[in-house]
Amino acid sequence: MNALPIILSEIEKLPTADLRVLLHLLIDKVLAAEKASLPPNGIKPAYQKYRGIAKGVWGEDAQSYINQLRNDERF
Repeated sequence: MNALPIILSEIEKLPTADLRVLLHLLIDKVLAAEKASLPPNGIKPAYQKYRGIAKGVWGEDAQSYINQLRNDERF
């Protein structure tokens, strides 16, 4: 039997203050579950350590650089 409809009907009966508390508890539970699903020691994929390492290499904003490349390709 699916308990979700029963839970939802009970939630509808709660006052706003209790709904806020329930919301915070649910968010904490979801975040804890997501954290538990991370690799051991919270190790991120290897490529993430290189994020942002080339900032400033071209001496201009990346979007400006891309826009310039696109303009140069058009006739």
